[in-house]
Amino acid sequence: MDGLSYPLLRATGEVFLQRICRLGNALLRGHQLPKGEPKLRGVLLPKKGDLSQLGNYRTLSIADVAFRILGGAVSNRLQPAASEVVNTAQTGFIVGRSSATNAITLALLQHAIKSQHLASPVWILNLDQQKAYDRV
Repeated sequence: MDGLSYPLLRATGEVFLQRICRLGNALLRGHQLPKGEPKLRGVLLPKKGDLSQLGNYRTLSIADVAFRILGGAVSNRLQPAASEVVNTAQTGFIVGRSSATNAITLALLQHAIKSQHLASPVWILNLDQQKAYDRV
């Protein structure tokens, strides 16, 4: 399926959908992809700093179209369960949640601290997320 484009897949319609369903079901049953079948293509993108240091590059990986579609289907099936098992403090990448909620919660907490409406001491931990995506 390597090298297929979205317009081609749209034009093939039902034929492609049947093939991607067979592929997904085979993978779920434990079948392996043929050797040499590309799963991802990647490049290194320079960030800032000394480019002789590998840590100053970010990877960009792109899956073949068929695997992106299959991954999207799996993600759509898992989303309802994710909101039930992932802690409510985790707001990114969960349908129906927004990181703005965390910002609002922090603002309300700051207001409560300033107006002394809290009965016990409060600790706030601020983590530097500059390289968060580099460590996932």
